Amino acid sequence: SPMNKTVGILCSTVVLLGLYILIIWELVHRTFAAMIASTLAIGVLAAMNERPTMAVIISWVDTETLLLLFGMMVLVAVLAETGVFDYLAVYAFKVMNKLKFLLQ
Repeated sequence: SPMNKTVGILCSTVVLLGLYILIIWELVHRTFAAMIASTLAIGVLAAMNERPTMAVIISWVDTETLLLLFGMMVLVAVLAETGVFDYLAVYAFKVMNKLKFLLQ
């Protein structure tokens, strides 16, 4: 039988809010918080008698998005090592001071 959508939405909202609480107040590391929330979500599905197979769970993973995020993280890590962000912060500060002086 299909699961009750109202109960499913409420359970998913509770899991998501719990994840946000763990991350915002830094109760545990973000990675561990994500693992807790994902395991809890699968547990909630199992408790609602909606047990997805491993193939279905893996099909939920969007590899293109993960690869995009991974590439962006590598790019930011390399740029941070070169000092580009520090240079841009100082440059933006100088530009803002010039604009502030011109507007006075």
